[in-house]
Amino acid sequence: MDIINSDFKKASEHHMGGDNVRSSMDGDIIFYENEVLISKKIRSSETHPPMRINAVVFFFCRYGEACFNVDYQQYRLTKGSMLSLNGRHIIDNINIHNNYKGYTLILSQDFLMSIFEWVPVLKNSIFSSTFNSSPLINFDEHEQNRLVAIVDRIKKNLNATDHTFQRNIVKTETTNFLLEVVDIRLKKLENNENKLKNSRKEEVINQFINLILNNCKEQHEVSFYAQKLSMTPGSLSRIMTNASGKPPMKWISEALIAEAKILLRNADLNIQQIADELHFGDQSSFGKFFKKHTGFTPIEYRNSILE
Repeated sequence: MDIINSDFKKASEHHMGGDNVRSSMDGDIIFYENEVLISKKIRSSETHPPMRINAVVFFFCRYGEACFNVDYQQYRLTKGSMLSLNGRHIIDNINIHNNYKGYTLILSQDFLMSIFEWVPVLKNSIFSSTFNSSPLINFDEHEQNRLVAIVDRIKKNLNATDHTFQRNIVKTETTNFLLEVVDIRLKKLENNENKLKNSRKEEVINQFINLILNNCKEQHEVSFYAQKLSMTPGSLSRIMTNASGKPPMKWISEALIAEAKILLRNADLNIQQIADELHFGDQSSFGKFFKKHTGFTPIEYRNSILE
């Protein structure tokens, strides 16, 4: 089963060798140890176009550092932290430092759903808005050790290809891993109730970003998002600009450009179809918008990435 989309494959097909260890089970689960699943090109601090991954991925940092832009925000992965991503997230501007060591665990949607059928509570937890609004988790030493012990068992059993019950054991250990992550996350939330009581400004920021992720293709005007948040465009602009240094329109434009770049990687779509998908009046207005924000026409950008 092919669990990784073409964008992620292109980013990973030249991943670093050395003591990198790769294990898999029928494409349902793929495990990388030590070197993160990123190309040499990206590892040298160059960036990759925005992409979505057709899988659930956990990047668990043991040493060193890596930076990911997820949903237009930067996250810094350091020792003892984990980034959990699914097909909902847009990823770009990946920067892997040379000292990075960690685990990458990739689960196919079908494999994950089979686990959810077995333990339904996991689905509600892993795909909850609270879990996804902050994909970065930081673990203390004890929590790290618990997770590493499970990951080591997953690796061991992925390599036990002659075991009659390999699939059952791997599924059990993967379920244990997910339960452990969710348990740690929930306890951290419970222990930080005051932090959960976000200020109105924090709530607005999180809600605005989620609205963009779900609506930017169809809705390009600040007024739409302000109305959804029951506030004036001016109030939304003040909150977002003060908090992030970027006005709402810039957030919307960057989200549209990210979506456009993802669509332009699909050679089966012509420019007019992409303009329609992103709800531009015509191909010309889309082209002008894209060039204004990237310096390239859509055709120039497509040719540069599909060479």
